[in-house]
Amino acid sequence: MSALFRTFLMIGLLRSSPQIIPASQVLLVLTVITHFLIGLMLASLSISISGAAASAFLGTAVMVAFVYLILLMKGQQSRFVQTVTALAGCEALIGLVALPVTYLFHTSGGESGLIAIFSLLIFSWNIMVAAHIFKHAFTLSSQQGVFYAVFYIFTSLIVGSILGVAA
Repeated sequence: MSALFRTFLMIGLLRSSPQIIPASQVLLVLTVITHFLIGLMLASLSISISGAAASAFLGTAVMVAFVYLILLMKGQQSRFVQTVTALAGCEALIGLVALPVTYLFHTSGGESGLIAIFSLLIFSWNIMVAAHIFKHAFTLSSQQGVFYAVFYIFTSLIVGSILGVAA
């Protein structure tokens, strides 16, 4: 398990690419479930448990659908398992880092400038990790990877807004 954690950490630190993730259906399911559970914990800090469950489910579903659709459009569906596993695992790791910051943000009423800065750094880190994964998985330049990552994040936010769920 520590080797797997190290693998996600190395991708999260932009030192390895998602290709080092084993193409395992079991690992895919475990990381997607973990992604959902971390999303549930984060969302439950600010909304009801039912709203948090809907938000976490939506966030995970958008992630899976976004990756699938882009890989389908690029004719690279064979990269689906590794890409979603890498993205779900890295976002879960980032979510674990975000948990105490999010907790402090909500208990302080969002009034601490330092907590807001940490929140912005974590959000930026998430975009950079997604960009890194997309660059490799979708065969893109770094700039295109950032574009896809920002598009992915905003797609998630827009879908959540339309459906009335805080994604």
